[in-house]
Amino acid sequence: MSNKVRSGIIVVMVLLITTVIVKTSYSIMSELGFNTDNEISFNSTLKVTYQNSNELEVGKKDKQIAFSVVNYGTIDMEYEILIETEDLNSDELNNLTLKFDEKEYNLKDLEMIDNYYLLYTGAINRENTSKDAISHRISLNSSDATGKLKIHVQSKAINDLASDVITSLNYTNNKFGLALDYNDDVRYVGENSYNYVSYNNELWRIIGVFKVKDTMRDVDSLRVKIIKDIPLGMREFDGETTIFDNSEIYNFLNGQYYETLKNIKVIDYANFKVGNYYSNYDKDDALKSERNGKEIATIVSMPTVADYLYASSWMQKDIWLLSSGEQSKLYFVNDEGIIGEKKYNERALVSPVVYLNSNVRIIDGDGSRTKPFVIK
Repeated sequence: MSNKVRSGIIVVMVLLITTVIVKTSYSIMSELGFNTDNEISFNSTLKVTYQNSNELEVGKKDKQIAFSVVNYGTIDMEYEILIETEDLNSDELNNLTLKFDEKEYNLKDLEMIDNYYLLYTGAINRENTSKDAISHRISLNSSDATGKLKIHVQSKAINDLASDVITSLNYTNNKFGLALDYNDDVRYVGENSYNYVSYNNELWRIIGVFKVKDTMRDVDSLRVKIIKDIPLGMREFDGETTIFDNSEIYNFLNGQYYETLKNIKVIDYANFKVGNYYSNYDKDDALKSERNGKEIATIVSMPTVADYLYASSWMQKDIWLLSSGEQSKLYFVNDEGIIGEKKYNERALVSPVVYLNSNVRIIDGDGSRTKPFVIK
């Protein structure tokens, strides 16, 4: 047998096996009553799966819509079930009754929202599994009318302030990588922390949630502190000073770099606390020093020594760290993850850090790298 014929036989066998697998998979899905073509993901948090279709033909007997709602994210969601009508006149609509989860409704009595009938408003908690799906069924009473009803599900987050979402997550032995620091503030500390957030069309990561002074309103509020995932390039700190708010790197971050940020409404001035550190670089000692240390009012800053020590398993290496400069010392993390000292005219990567405003909301995502939190 020639190589050419043998190759042809192999190709045919592969195609036959593939066809059998596809048909078998489709048969299994059909037996379950779900057509995967009709699975609709409205966002990365809430998924709605219809049994066969989201359309119901008016006038046909024994027809119903069945669907399930599952929340795969880290945000508690509220959802609305809306009805869209097609090819039905006003008299037909006024006389149309339906059964939703064994309860009857007259279409004319339902609230209208943007030309849709609001059938139901419900809630589903975060981190549900397929076993925790909420199921619904809709059927029509007999009618002489003809036309269609289409079902739509629209969702929004509940209690979605960014600080509330994060602090409400379980931070004891959890998959998110959360823990309390020495000050009882919530930080992301795990190696595989679910702390990604989309900002400025880039990936950033959440350091934690802290009560900080809002310099514009002169009040303390809980705000989320984030750091750019991929640092900017190597830069000198300055030509002659170790004081951050007098340095070239400060001017760059709050001038040239700040101007590249596309949504500045979600960030604002804050007082960044920075301490005088010692050579042992203990995370709790560093945090104590920062708590009683200097405050720097700025928009764009850099991570502190305590920020890095608490999050050393996920934060980038070879970066500048924020220090007061009062000891004439500048701190950085080398490429092995060890904190050391540099002179002001030496170079390291720059990782911008900002505080989100206290009213910023998380509207989508689960904090993973593939589904980062979406803020608004």
